[in-house]
Amino acid sequence: MKSIRSFLVLALVQTIATEGAIAQQEPAKSAVPAPAASTTAQKATSNGWDKLIEEALAAAEKGNYADAKSILVKAMIEAEKRGSKDPSLAITLNSIGAMDMRLGQMEEAQKNVEKAVSLAKELPAGNSEVTYSAMTNLAEIYIHQGKLGEAEPLLKQALAMEETAKEPDTIMLGKTLNDLATLYLYQKNLKGAEDAYRKAITHAEKSDDLEFKTLSLSNLAVALLAQGKAAEAEPLAKQAVTLRESNSGANHPGLALVLNTLGNCQASQGKLADSEPVLKRAIEIQRTSFPATHPHLLVFLKDYSRILKAQKKTTQAEQVDQEIATISQSEAK
Repeated sequence: MKSIRSFLVLALVQTIATEGAIAQQEPAKSAVPAPAASTTAQKATSNGWDKLIEEALAAAEKGNYADAKSILVKAMIEAEKRGSKDPSLAITLNSIGAMDMRLGQMEEAQKNVEKAVSLAKELPAGNSEVTYSAMTNLAEIYIHQGKLGEAEPLLKQALAMEETAKEPDTIMLGKTLNDLATLYLYQKNLKGAEDAYRKAITHAEKSDDLEFKTLSLSNLAVALLAQGKAAEAEPLAKQAVTLRESNSGANHPGLALVLNTLGNCQASQGKLADSEPVLKRAIEIQRTSFPATHPHLLVFLKDYSRILKAQKKTTQAEQVDQEIATISQSEAK
């Protein structure tokens, strides 16, 4: 069934935010239609669980991550009836973790996905894509938490699994390369990150998955920006924005991060008048789409304040800085 496979892919989708040229992990993007589910995954479903998974995927694709999570919690009750040896439980926990990430709830995400990985490793033969997805998802969480030493072996193992598969999946392989590149970015291996992102783009070009293409373009733009190649990065970021808007609309939650990348590309070239409205729009989408505690809001506000100060818009910058201080104080408690 398509929805099951889509959630397996959904757990792999990630991109990165920039604070200036500093990379920061993002837990969010929704999946788009993916190839049909494996026979194993189809057998895992029951009517009730299958229906709930369809509903949750539809909510996630619209950016309604909290609603998707609520539906998945109900799906978990159905999955538990089938027992831990059935892949439906691992799939559901992994998907809940994906929604936790998009909501910025990293501790909950780690707990759910670690449990999914543990269950997936005990599944009968023929469930490798479930294990693969959960492992890659967990690696993404670890990257966000700064646990790079724990993330790297998971990603390399997952990548080896997919590369040696009889029929490697272009989308899942490319998105794992995206995760590995993000790891390199955090390790300050900027050229390694750029190379891995470019490899991911070659997989994206073989796919009709616009979500995947948006992810790859945006992440490569971040890697180039971190190397001071803003002029090369800007057209990639613009293309990513166009793809995101055409695929998901002008107010999809995932657009905030791509806009932030574009705004930073422009700012790094001194295009402050162009950058300001783009960064402001990213903040507006972020506010309406996620809880105030989501970590990206603070990143976006700092970027916006920097641009306002560079333009001598002191009063506006002071207002933004006050909000930054309030959020920072709240986080410190």
